[in-house]
Amino acid sequence: MKNFTGFKYQESVLRTVDEPLVKKKFNWDRFSFICLMIAGLCYFAYSYYQRMAYTEVPGLVLLEKMAVNFTDDIRLVELCTKEGDAIIEGDTLFVYTYEDEEKVENEMKNHSLKKTGSSPTGNNRNFLRDKLAIKRQIAIKGSEREGARENLKAKKAELTEQRKQVLMGVDVAHKLPALQTSIVGIETDIRSLSREIRILRKHLAELREEEERVKNFEMAALANQLMYGQQVQEAIYHYVTPTSGVIGQINNSPNEVCYKSENIMVIHQLTDLKIKAYFDQRNIKDVVIGEEVGIEFPDGTYGRGKIDNFYISTYELPPEFQKKYEPTERSVVADIVPINEEEAKLWVGYYKMAVRVLKRNEMPYDKLK
Repeated sequence: MKNFTGFKYQESVLRTVDEPLVKKKFNWDRFSFICLMIAGLCYFAYSYYQRMAYTEVPGLVLLEKMAVNFTDDIRLVELCTKEGDAIIEGDTLFVYTYEDEEKVENEMKNHSLKKTGSSPTGNNRNFLRDKLAIKRQIAIKGSEREGARENLKAKKAELTEQRKQVLMGVDVAHKLPALQTSIVGIETDIRSLSREIRILRKHLAELREEEERVKNFEMAALANQLMYGQQVQEAIYHYVTPTSGVIGQINNSPNEVCYKSENIMVIHQLTDLKIKAYFDQRNIKDVVIGEEVGIEFPDGTYGRGKIDNFYISTYELPPEFQKKYEPTERSVVADIVPINEEEAKLWVGYYKMAVRVLKRNEMPYDKLK
């Protein structure tokens, strides 16, 4: 190895610089990922627990209702209540009048039947037919009487001629008694026919008097019927509720005409408030009468109820619960009622709304308690 001239060995001096510690940056991506993983695991664990611990089924809040309608057209005069009012049996709900002419005619006929005891057609005898029959009998009896009178004249003339022949000795006298007897019989027939004619004429006169009396009666009845019809048209009626409950929807306003079979209003009966819950068929073993369940209403409010009854047969899901483009599902229906009056008052506001029914299932650890 070649040595360099003029090179001197000496100690080297190394200088160090104290640098500040560099702080590592927080890894937010890793933290976010870990949080999402924990949240996902919690969600799946909670969902699994919910599926195992609770049975969730759809339900529909129902109230027994009574629709108020008429079989005739009416006009509302005044409404004595409004939607949401609580009513009791015997309260007046509205005032109305009849608008249907047919109803007025029926009322008039019923009034006429009550007054006369039968229909006007039944009371109005066919006087013309009776009078014609009596006149015919009088004419026949008169004709028979005229014939008897002519026969009597002939017999009397024959008797006179026979007497002359007996006086002249041309004929014998034993024929006279027979002629006299025949004349007496004819005179008796004439008197009988005359008596019958007098009776028939008397009956005809009485029939005419009866006809006049019936005409006067019918005229008076017609006038009374017309007056009553006007009263029916102008009469004001009050509708009294036969049941207690809460007024639901009112479909008509004062002075409006409500046509036959149209609902004027609906009365909800709070005593029959319930929720129809539709359980899947595989959950039928979990439906226990008397068991309490939770109710979640559309606005997030929670309530409590109990299973009051369930039906053995299955029913189709209502359209709002049926999945579109899928086969029709059939479910086991259970009736759920409020556990107290406070719950019932809460449920009233959700009539015809869809709710969620939550029923707690029996877990394995429940058996260890």
